[in-house]
Amino acid sequence: MIRIVPICCLYPYFSPPYFGIAIRPYPHESDLIRKLYGMKTLPILLLWLFFLVRSIPVFGGSPDSLRQAIAEAKDFEARLAPLLDLTAYYCMRGHDSTLVLADDAMTLAEKTGDRTAKVRALILLGYWYHNKGQPEKSIGLHHRALSIARRYGVNQQLGPIFQNLALAYRRGFRQDSAFYYFVAAEKAFTADNNTEDIWRPYWGLAQLYDERGDSEKADEYGWKALELVEKSGNRADYGFMLFNLFSIYFRNDRFDRMADIRKKREAWQAGRKTGREIMEIPEHTSFLFFLSDDKADLENRLVRAISHYDTSGNLFSKAYCYEDLGDLYLTEKKPDKARQSYAEAGRLFQLTGDAFRRGRNLHQLYLTARQQGDFPASLQYLEAYQALADSLGNAETQASLNRLEVRYETEKKEQELRINRLELTQKTRERNLLLVSSILLALLAAGIFLALRQRLHTNKKLAEQEAHLQTQRILQLEQEKKLLSLDAMIEGQESERIRIAKDLHDGLGGLLTAIKSHFGGLNEPAREQSQLYRKTYHLIDGACVEVRRIAHNMMPGALMLSGLSGALEDLAVQVRENGLDCHLETIGLDEDRLGQTRSVMVYRILQELVNNILKHAEAREVLIQLLVRQGEMMITVEDDGCGFVPANAVRKKSLGLKNIEARVQFLKGEWQLDSVPGEGTTVNVRFVV
Repeated sequence: MIRIVPICCLYPYFSPPYFGIAIRPYPHESDLIRKLYGMKTLPILLLWLFFLVRSIPVFGGSPDSLRQAIAEAKDFEARLAPLLDLTAYYCMRGHDSTLVLADDAMTLAEKTGDRTAKVRALILLGYWYHNKGQPEKSIGLHHRALSIARRYGVNQQLGPIFQNLALAYRRGFRQDSAFYYFVAAEKAFTADNNTEDIWRPYWGLAQLYDERGDSEKADEYGWKALELVEKSGNRADYGFMLFNLFSIYFRNDRFDRMADIRKKREAWQAGRKTGREIMEIPEHTSFLFFLSDDKADLENRLVRAISHYDTSGNLFSKAYCYEDLGDLYLTEKKPDKARQSYAEAGRLFQLTGDAFRRGRNLHQLYLTARQQGDFPASLQYLEAYQALADSLGNAETQASLNRLEVRYETEKKEQELRINRLELTQKTRERNLLLVSSILLALLAAGIFLALRQRLHTNKKLAEQEAHLQTQRILQLEQEKKLLSLDAMIEGQESERIRIAKDLHDGLGGLLTAIKSHFGGLNEPAREQSQLYRKTYHLIDGACVEVRRIAHNMMPGALMLSGLSGALEDLAVQVRENGLDCHLETIGLDEDRLGQTRSVMVYRILQELVNNILKHAEAREVLIQLLVRQGEMMITVEDDGCGFVPANAVRKKSLGLKNIEARVQFLKGEWQLDSVPGEGTTVNVRFVV
C-alpha cells in the first residue's frame, strides 16, 4: 500500500493535491519565485530539497520489483495492488506512463469489482493532471471519483477527494468552491477518524481566510492545524506548519503569535541538532528575509516587533528580533549595524539564560568582525564563542553521561523489579495452582454429590411416574371394561328392542289386526248395543295404532330404510304432529363414515331428548342440529320450554338422563346440559366421528 507524506514547496505547481499544501501566490510572489530559482543560497536549497524528497511516496518496493510483482500475479486481484503502487510512483514524478498505468488499474478494478481501487486510480490521475497545470481535468476526474465513492460507499476516500478538489479550485482562484470542499474534507476526515490528515483542510481554510484579510479566522484554523500536527509527531509537517504560520504572523504584524511560534520552533530545532549546530546554522526566521525584495519593509517590521516585545516584556522574542536585524544588516552589507544588533541580541539572550542563541550571536559577531578586518575583535568573539561551545559541549557530555547513568540505574532497578515480579509471579502461579486444584477437587466432589442426588431424585421421580402410569393403565382398563360392558348392554338392549318390536309388530300387532277384522265382520247389534260396539271397535283400533307406535319407537323403520337422515326427518314429523314447530338441520353428515351402530346411538339420544321435550318442556319450538366439522360431530337440541334445574334432575337420578349419558359414553364423547327455569333447555353433545 502507498502512504504519501506531506510536501512543502514555495510554488503551488510543486504541491500535490491531498499530498501537500498548495500555497496561492500573493501579488508580489511571481518575481520572488523567479529570484529563488536563480539563487544559490545553501539554506534555501537544502530546505527546498528536503521537502521535495519528503513528497515522494513510501511504497513497498522499487519500480522493477513492482513490475515483477505485476508479471508474477496469478489473478487480477493480486495484480491490482502493485499496479496502483507503480502508478503512484510515476505519478509523483510526473511521468506520462501514469496515464497508461492508471487506465490499466481502472480496467482491472472494473473486472474485479474493486470500487476502492478505481477511486484511487482516478485520484492519482487527477493528481497527475493537477501537476501538469490542467486543474479543470483534475477537477473532472475527482468529481468522477467522488460520484463512485458516494454510490458504492467508499467513504475512506471522501476526505482525500474533497481535499484535492479544494486545492484544485483554490489554484483556479475559485475561492468559494475551495472553501466548500475544505469544509467537506474536514467533515469526511472527522467521520473516518483520520487524525493524521485532518490538519490539511484546517490549514487550507487558514490560507483562505488570510487571503480574505480575516486574520482572526486564519489564526484560529492555522493554530488548530498546528496543534493537530504537533500531536501527530510528524516532524516534517510540524516544521512546515511552524514556518508557514510564522510567515502569516510576520506579514500581519502578529508579534504576540510570532513569539509563541519562535518558542515552538526553538524546541523543534533543539530536538534534532546538537548545541554547536544550533549556534552555527541560522535555520530560523532569517529564511523569511528572502520572501520579499523590500528590505526596508522587513527592517520596519522588525523594529515594530522589538517595540512590541519591549512593551510586553518578552526579552527572548526581542532578542530574536535583534538577531534577525543583524542578519538583515549583514545581507545589506551594513556590518556596523549588524554588530550592534548581534551584540544587543547576545546581551538579551544572556539575560534570558539562552546559551545556544548567545553562542550563535557570538559566532555571527566573529564572522562580521573578520569581514570588517577587525581581527582583534574577531579573535575575542571567537574565543568567547569557543569557550561557550566547549562549556555547552561539556555540559552536553555531562548531561549524556548523567542520562546514561540514570538509564543504567533505571535498567538495574527495572531488572531487580523484573526479578521480583518473576518471583512473585511464580509464587502467585503456585498459589493459584493450589487454589485452582482445591477448587477443582471441591467442584468435583460437589458434582459427584449433586449427580448422586440428582440420580436418586430422578429414580424417585421415575418410580412415581411408573406408579402413576400403572394407575392410569388400571383406570384405563377399568374404563375399557366399563365401556365393553356398556357396549354389550347397549347392544343387548338394541337386540332386545328389535326382538320386542318384531314380536309386537308381527305377533300382537297381527293378532290385534285379526281381532279388528273379525270384530268388524260381526253384524252390528241392536240399538241398545251399538254404542258399546263402536266404542269397542275404536279401542281395538287404538290398540293397533299404539302397538305400531311402540314397535316403531323401539326400532323405527325409517332408520332401517332411509338411514339416520330419514329417521331424523321422521322424528321431526312426529314432533310437528304434536303441535310443536320443529327445525331440523344436518350439515356435513356422512352416514357411511358414522356407521350403523353409532347412527342408532345418535338417534336414541335425539329420541330421548325429543320425548323429554314432548313430555315435560311445554315448548312451542324445537331446534335439532347435527354438524360434522374437522372430524367431530356436534349435536345441539334446543327448546323454548319451561326449563328446569339440572342439579335436581341429576339428584333424582332420572332414567332418561342416565340413558343419554350411557350412550354418550358409548360414543366416547362428552355432553353438556344447560337449562334455566322459564328460559328453555339446551343440550350439546360432542364426539369424534
